[in-house]
Amino acid sequence: MRSVTVIDSGAQRLIFCIGYPSVWLLDNQGRVYSWGYNQYGQLGNGNSTNQNAPKLIPMSVTTPIKDIYITGGVYAASFLIGTNGILYAAGETNSSLLTSNSSTHQPVMPWGWNKTVKKIFSCETPGTWEGAGTYRRYGAVLDNGELWMWGDQGGYVGDGFGIGYGPASFQSNTIFPIKCLDGVKDAQTVAAGYHMSLALMNDGTVKWTGYNGQYIGGSSGISRNTWETLGGSFLTNVTKLRLYGYSTYQTAVALRSDGKAVVWGFGGSGQVGNGNNLTPNAPNSFLLLDKTVVDFSVSGYFGAGSGALYCLTSDGQVMVNGYGAHSMDGDDDQESRFAPSPVIF
Repeated sequence: MRSVTVIDSGAQRLIFCIGYPSVWLLDNQGRVYSWGYNQYGQLGNGNSTNQNAPKLIPMSVTTPIKDIYITGGVYAASFLIGTNGILYAAGETNSSLLTSNSSTHQPVMPWGWNKTVKKIFSCETPGTWEGAGTYRRYGAVLDNGELWMWGDQGGYVGDGFGIGYGPASFQSNTIFPIKCLDGVKDAQTVAAGYHMSLALMNDGTVKWTGYNGQYIGGSSGISRNTWETLGGSFLTNVTKLRLYGYSTYQTAVALRSDGKAVVWGFGGSGQVGNGNNLTPNAPNSFLLLDKTVVDFSVSGYFGAGSGALYCLTSDGQVMVNGYGAHSMDGDDDQESRFAPSPVIF
């Protein structure tokens, strides 16, 4: 699970990354600091003792880092992507791709040392620590467009690997990790017993595989174990794709180059923003917003039965729809909103 805050003053750029439950900082010189929970040594400080104050990860002084990713769940791991495109991992063995638990960051490139890493991802919904085998699914997008995945599979509904492979993919399994797809720009996954994956392709289309609860894979309602293009004319020229979910609750958001947003899946609290709280929802409509969206984010358990969607528009307005409890919509009436409305500052 990753929550990122970027502070950019021009001279200094800090990236804060919050994992389970630890905090990470990447400065503009590629140095990494970590602190917090450290059961499997995922902080990379040479031991498995919790760290109460920020501590520099020594290897990042001589090996500059460009991005960091911290997994959610109990079996924590951390990943550092060097400016050289090499992946460095620490933490629990199966989650981290390493052959044993490690309290220092080690280079790990099972797809080959000539293939640089663009992104690491995993199921990002809060609450995914419930049950040892309900959330452990991870993936890597390489700069050459290859998508690789690993993690639990046995007992799941739906094949989120998309290759018809049933067993888990850990060090002791037949395939580890699994090459799943080519031509990928970005990818997302959810697990917690009902696993599915989305991939944003280099041509701006979206592919999916796995469990089709909430019509997350289209209105057919049929789960699948191969990759299929999704959304027709609605999911074209997509520039940003996010997927959130837990158990049978799944919601996805896609932003297109023309500033239109497509939201689909579970919408019982208005998360889909199509004017109602019906569910499920296939990707066959646009967010009811007559403004150009430049970016979006979510709050709470979005895709897990609640949460709100926040859109930043080209005129500087923040629009919100979804679950209203605890005034997540910026209004003290705490009512859910089924279509986007402005947040008043």
